[in-house]
Amino acid sequence: MIEEALDSILGKFVFHSEYFESANLRFAQKIDLARSVSLDDHNNEMWELVKAINSLRNELSHSLKSGKRQQKTQRVIDLYLKLLDNAEMVARHKNESEEVVLMWATSFFLGYLSAFESEVDRFKSLVNALDHAANPHRHSKKASPASDA
Repeated sequence: MIEEALDSILGKFVFHSEYFESANLRFAQKIDLARSVSLDDHNNEMWELVKAINSLRNELSHSLKSGKRQQKTQRVIDLYLKLLDNAEMVARHKNESEEVVLMWATSFFLGYLSAFESEVDRFKSLVNALDHAANPHRHSKKASPASDA
């Protein structure tokens, strides 16, 4: 789900998403690319959370009983609880299983991506408005489909 959200965001940020799709970027590259287009949140610790989630995902894809699994799981949980900044929820999570807290951490990051996608939509709207003003010939009713790129 996180990768689909990143694909949606990055696909909106570019003008010809078919080239983005054919680039076959790895998940970690998509994270860095999304982070690079963030105007104000490029240093937000949420990006560290998704990197930790990705690291755990990679570890689990190779072995469910990996020696590093516990360390990577704890890293995700620690980052999530630090970012949560809600004492009541932190206390509640202390009594929940790792699996449940990992689900919450993933959902938490997806919420962040949803807000990030809204920012991308607003930015794309401004770029489109500028394009209409600067290039009215591409948007006139008489423009041919080939020139409406």
